[in-house]
Amino acid sequence: MGGPKDEDPPVVVETEPANYSTRFTSDKISISFDEYVVLDNVNQELVVSPPMEEKPEIKLRKKTIIIELMDTLKANTTYTFNFGSSIKDLHEGNKLLNFEYVFSTGDVLDSLSVKGTLKYAADLSAPENPITIMLYSDLRDSVPLTDIPMYIGRSGDEGVFSVNNLRSDVYKVFAIKDGNYNFIFDLPSEEIGFLDSSLIVSAAYFRSILKESGALDSLEQVSDSLNAKPDIPGIATDTTGTFPDSLINKGPDLNAIRIDLMLFTEENETQYITNYTREDPRKIEIIFSRPLSDSFNYRSIDTTLVNETWLLKHSSPNRDSLTLWIRDSLYYQKDTLIIALNYTVKDTSNQYVMTRDTIIFSYRKKVSKQSKQETPEEEKITITTIRKGG
Repeated sequence: MGGPKDEDPPVVVETEPANYSTRFTSDKISISFDEYVVLDNVNQELVVSPPMEEKPEIKLRKKTIIIELMDTLKANTTYTFNFGSSIKDLHEGNKLLNFEYVFSTGDVLDSLSVKGTLKYAADLSAPENPITIMLYSDLRDSVPLTDIPMYIGRSGDEGVFSVNNLRSDVYKVFAIKDGNYNFIFDLPSEEIGFLDSSLIVSAAYFRSILKESGALDSLEQVSDSLNAKPDIPGIATDTTGTFPDSLINKGPDLNAIRIDLMLFTEENETQYITNYTREDPRKIEIIFSRPLSDSFNYRSIDTTLVNETWLLKHSSPNRDSLTLWIRDSLYYQKDTLIIALNYTVKDTSNQYVMTRDTIIFSYRKKVSKQSKQETPEEEKITITTIRKGG
């Protein structure tokens, strides 16, 4: 019958330079597998931490993934390439989840981690789509609005995340649903979560917390950075994204601190018109970003429309959309109507002021394809005699 179905993910058999290398100077990385692989959505799945200004080029040659580095590497820095769920075998589509290629441009590999879970603040549900976790050494509250993070990670199933290979430092931690993949919180619709205080990432700090809780013996020792032996024969380090060292055991994780983050969407305080339509000659629809205040008003620019009752106004329950019904055929038969809208907004000094928008509503009658065709000839009745067959 051809044997059992292949349900195993691809296995890394060789990396060049070796995974978990130190004093890394190469501009090209090769990762070879035991079978043919394909890359699925790698541009969105691959997370490089720290981020690079110029994204690396990813190529696939048979059983080998080739990474060409286009950016200049920082000195004494540990880089992590996490492929997410982008690597899978050719025939069965078995995915190699969260494979990491790690190297350091210095003498040591930074080994600390921040791990945790993400939930929505409204209902404590886990996000269905990946969320970007961002760590900054700059401790300004506004840093996600302007700067690229120092380290990044991405959440997986049930909102679980891990940002690995960190150096000892104090960080600001944010999580955003990065709608445009630029690592900046710059869209009103982007979901965000953050710690309300700075996070100390330090082995000594980890020990103090565990010691106070009774989970750590006072003789336990751990360092912030370690020299790892890359690709030890007989140990499938590449397929798990981890490497063996004396710090990993069945006790508490001495390399990681765990946190929980709550996601929410900030209320957009900017008032503006998001959309307007006139798909029906008798009906005008206007949608706003926020509910309208009582000072909202409108009028026609056309001075010939002197009848103030020519429009019938209907607002949505939360007053963020408006429907205007045109009563009189004298008006709705016009191809173009110009209406001035006055509504309240906040200015740069956070004060409420009135602003005005003038909108041109045009209606063009839809012409069906059938009507564009030539008029068919007049049908005629013809009478013939069928001689054969009676």
